[in-house]
Amino acid sequence: MHRVVTKTRRHDGMWIIEFGPWLPSLEDARTWARTLQDLGYIVRLENMRGEVESPA
Repeated sequence: MHRVVTKTRRHDGMWIIEFGPWLPSLEDARTWARTLQDLGYIVRLENMRGEVESPA
């Protein structure tokens, strides 16, 4: 299980961190991460053990 974590700034400069839903496939999470990254979000992938990786 993997999820995409997004990070962006609000209008006042504060960070907003959002945790996406758990996805059964790493490839699904990577697809979502690439899409969100293309929209300007800073993204990372996380698994249920808390391990983090950058989308590839």
